[in-house]
Amino acid sequence: MLKSPSLDAAVISLQDVNVTLSSLAGAVDILKSITLDVHEGESLSITGPSGSGKTTLLMVMAGLERITSGVIRVCDAELTTLNEDQLALLRGQNIGIVFQSFHLVPTMTALENVMLPLEFLDRKDSLEQAREALAKVQLSHRHDHFPAQLSGGERQRVALARAIVPKPKLLLADEPTGNLDGATGQQIIDLMFDLHGSQGSTLVLITHDTKLASLCQRQIQIEDGRFQDMAPLEPVDEVGL
Repeated sequence: MLKSPSLDAAVISLQDVNVTLSSLAGAVDILKSITLDVHEGESLSITGPSGSGKTTLLMVMAGLERITSGVIRVCDAELTTLNEDQLALLRGQNIGIVFQSFHLVPTMTALENVMLPLEFLDRKDSLEQAREALAKVQLSHRHDHFPAQLSGGERQRVALARAIVPKPKLLLADEPTGNLDGATGQQIIDLMFDLHGSQGSTLVLITHDTKLASLCQRQIQIEDGRFQDMAPLEPVDEVGL
């Protein structure tokens, strides 16, 4: 069993989790007997080759992919007992997700995209909080621009602002720098770890970049749907990342 040393309560707990999908060639095992606890305030990276199951693992943690068997608890909720509306509410209240391909609504401005999670929660301060989140990612001057009018780095910063605007307990990022050049990617990394530190969110990062993975307190390698290696949990100096 892969567990961290004693920290705060587990935000994510997976016990013997399996994901099997159907295909024309038959059943395909994507995740195999995954057991893991991720604790409050921890930063964790998951690396592995394409097709290893790392993105599926993140989707399972977000409640966007159903498991075939096992037990998964996220933010004190047993995900297998929740319907789709309940899962959406759990995500809205507790989880911020940063996708590699941004997933911004093209017909909405940057400000409107960032307001979306708060509007879903019927928050009366959605406009104020969205402006504040865009200021944190240095995009106050881009409020009224649509995604097509933004660079790749700017779109990823909008996506990051949208993910952190509800101040989630859990921040999940799937290859957040995969579509960006080196300098822009570094800016996103700096912002993500700075926000993780300042808001105290638990960070789970999917990446193929071993340098980026090494910035996290704990590192896990997954291959063919199974954990292969895990670095011990150690304090990380997040200054100047």
